[in-house]
Amino acid sequence: SDIQIENDADRVVLLLRKLGIKQYQFAQEIGYSPGYVESVINGRAPFSKTFHNRINLYLERKIKEL
Repeated sequence: SDIQIENDADRVVLLLRKLGIKQYQFAQEIGYSPGYVESVINGRAPFSKTFHNRINLYLERKIKEL
C-alpha cells in the first residue's frame, strides 16, 4: 500500500516502516513516551524542533551502525 507523504508525521510513519520498528521501540530510541510519539503522528501534538532533532540524532546513530 502506497503512503501519501503530506507532512512530517507521514515521514515518521514511512521511516518506521522502512526501519521495520514499532512506534513503541522508536519512542524509546528517541527518548519520548510512546503516547507522545503517537500523538505527534496523529496530529494531536506538535512536531517540534526538539522532536525533529531527536529523530535526526537517532538516524545518525543508525547510519554509524551500518
